[in-house]
Amino acid sequence: MAKNKRKKSTRHRMSGDPRRAAEQRREEHARLVRERDGNMRFVQTARTPTGRQYSWDAEPETGVQMADVLRRRRALFVETFGREPAPEDPLFFDADAREPRPLEELDFDWDMIFEAFDATGIDPAYAEAWRELGYLVTEMNRHTFTAHEVEAWDEAVERHMEE
Repeated sequence: MAKNKRKKSTRHRMSGDPRRAAEQRREEHARLVRERDGNMRFVQTARTPTGRQYSWDAEPETGVQMADVLRRRRALFVETFGREPAPEDPLFFDADAREPRPLEELDFDWDMIFEAFDATGIDPAYAEAWRELGYLVTEMNRHTFTAHEVEAWDEAVERHMEE
């Protein structure tokens, strides 16, 4: 996620035939996916029968932070449900439920998220796009999404920046 000094999206750098521009965006995304595949400086993802499995290099500061968040989420899960999480259990769950269930959109504290974005100088258009689409695309994870998901993200961010 970029700060307010966001570069123009790929869509604005391409002109001419809209089909050709869309094809160029897909090719650019495919190139990014190939470049980052297996490069542990970036989050890696694999689809499994029960969802997605993520891995990353735990050495850099962001890797250390992610590992810490996962340890705390696992500990909260064990404390809440009295067992280790299974692969199909949600990472973010309703701690008041009797059985593990994913947090619903209404469970998110969007006011807190918008305050955090504001406090760090991040354009709220990113939070609006996240709330609208249900996922958050950043420079570090965009290769884990499909080209269609990234395009929908870019369009949502641009639309919310114009509001």
